[in-house]
Amino acid sequence: MPARVLSDRLQTVLDLLPGCHTLADVGCDHGYLSIEAVHSGKVLQAIASDIRPGPLAAAQAHIHAEKLSDRIQVRLTNGLQGFHPGEVDGCVICGMGGMMIRTILEEAPIGVLEGLSSLILQPQTETDEVRRALHGLGFRICEERFVEDRGKYYTILRAEHGAEQYEDPFAYIYGILMFRDRNPVYRHWAEQRILKLADWSEAARDPQQKLKLEQEMRWLAARLSDKD
Repeated sequence: MPARVLSDRLQTVLDLLPGCHTLADVGCDHGYLSIEAVHSGKVLQAIASDIRPGPLAAAQAHIHAEKLSDRIQVRLTNGLQGFHPGEVDGCVICGMGGMMIRTILEEAPIGVLEGLSSLILQPQTETDEVRRALHGLGFRICEERFVEDRGKYYTILRAEHGAEQYEDPFAYIYGILMFRDRNPVYRHWAEQRILKLADWSEAARDPQQKLKLEQEMRWLAARLSDKD
């Protein structure tokens, strides 16, 4: 299956994925990411899982059509609960809300997260909850990408085992790495975000809410102007 099948969002996820032996593709949907991960040689084999029988059946059909049934198995399970310690050394969780991803990570069976060499996450919302969960579970955020796909913006994180904490609460909301990397898509989005914050601040009647919005606006503006 050619890489062009993947959306820009999923292609970015694949680009961030380091090589591993066995990939857990949690919430695999159509299974294309697992298929391309194997085709590309980034992983030797994969387990494509989903909590919904319908999408899992579709994924199985796509995997069979690509003659990859011997290298990609499908698994009906809730998050990582159907995985065993040491079974996978890479994990991708995409297209879910941040709180759901946080719950999946925190409810993983003992030993499953410990066996991972890499973790790629793409939350649809509440990215701050995902960053906090990673830090709380002993992961450090090594890389972040911000991509526009069909008019929507997505944050994609790569994490590895390691101690890390952010001192500033706004860093959990907006991240740090994309400012350092001068990500042009993210910088444009952040500039538009500042304009929205300014509008909300002007309309706010609660002094505390107004102060919080102004602090957030100043923090973002300072990150955009950093020279480091």
